[in-house]
Amino acid sequence: MSPVDQPPRRVPGRAPARVRADSAVVSAWLRVARRLPFRTPSAREVRRWTAAARSADERRRSGTSDPNGLVAAERSRYSQNGEDGIIAALVERVGPGDRTFVEVGAADGRENCTRALVEDGWSGVWIEGDADKAAAARAVVADRPVVVVDMYVDAANITDLLDGAGAAAEPTVLVVDIDGNDYWVLAEVLGRYRPRVVAAEYNARVGPTLRWAMPYDPGHAWDETADYGMSLAALADLGASHGYRLAGCNSTGVNAFLVRDDLADAAGLERHPVRTFFQPPEPLGSWHPWAPVETFAAEPVDRSDAVGLSVDQPPDAVAGPGATVRFTVALENRSDVVVGSPATDPVHLAWRWRAADGRVLDGGEPPRLVGPAWRAQPGATQVLTVAVPAPDAVGRWELEVTAVQEHVRWFEDPGRLVVPISVRT
Repeated sequence: MSPVDQPPRRVPGRAPARVRADSAVVSAWLRVARRLPFRTPSAREVRRWTAAARSADERRRSGTSDPNGLVAAERSRYSQNGEDGIIAALVERVGPGDRTFVEVGAADGRENCTRALVEDGWSGVWIEGDADKAAAARAVVADRPVVVVDMYVDAANITDLLDGAGAAAEPTVLVVDIDGNDYWVLAEVLGRYRPRVVAAEYNARVGPTLRWAMPYDPGHAWDETADYGMSLAALADLGASHGYRLAGCNSTGVNAFLVRDDLADAAGLERHPVRTFFQPPEPLGSWHPWAPVETFAAEPVDRSDAVGLSVDQPPDAVAGPGATVRFTVALENRSDVVVGSPATDPVHLAWRWRAADGRVLDGGEPPRLVGPAWRAQPGATQVLTVAVPAPDAVGRWELEVTAVQEHVRWFEDPGRLVVPISVRT
């Protein structure tokens, strides 16, 4: 059925009863949490979270939290949390369809969930509400069959925008990540379009059982708190009401993946309770914080030795191919100015793998680890978590971790760590 044959669009009304009941409790809880002042987690808390993450990794490796093998398929070409690999694996299992995609919340096009599909020759639609990011995305795909729509979306306009951009009635892949009205926008899209695979952000801080969706607010703008989006249980229920099956989540507790029921059985994607697939938020990783750090401006640091790194809690010495390697580092601010992120000139950790023969995996500039907001006063030490995928190839590797102040400088020794890791099957 083409979009024009679908029923008229509607502005969102009342959510299902179970979502309404759970949402009242969770929303009150989040209203309190968002008023709490920002507090940098202690080293003890980071160690506890890291231990919990390692325990979750053990469950993933045993398959008890990943029965459909999505976490094992994680690979990042242009995505932040391994979505490239998961989407590729699901497409291989359900078939490529017409090789089209839709991504709502496509950012600047340099890093999102469908850029890899663009590079593989697919066509589709990107929607981005930030005008500057949309312009950057348009430049990225200037010579590609991708329509970039510069528009803030809500449940009332999303299908009009997709219709106007010529989105396929049954795109192979749909991605929704808008840090707010995701539940309501996704409900509208699934009521009109029939993608094969859906990737949608869920709010892991709500847990695996509560059915919660942020109350619909067409003027919503994410305020950098945990009050955004929807829980995994609400997403799973929404999908089920439109004929979709929850297939799994990525390992950092950011995105969940749904597959159309008429394709799932043949693809070997088993049904399991939501709790089975739930992945908790990555400790100090790519999840939204409880409350924003107080806005501050970071002055450029004028010495390359003004930030020091040391291993706070070492990683396991051995990892499996593609497994997540986690450990914590202590970043010491040896300058006389505040450093941190977010900021005008944010300080991030960057990383890359180097083989025993000196070869750098993937080459190019090291990718950044972008996590929750943090800051370190002059003389203070901030504990940060490193969580990166191990190389696919077995052998001896060295993980180089470096501190960088964006737009300013790379920090040299002692602002560089080299951590040896053996990758074995």
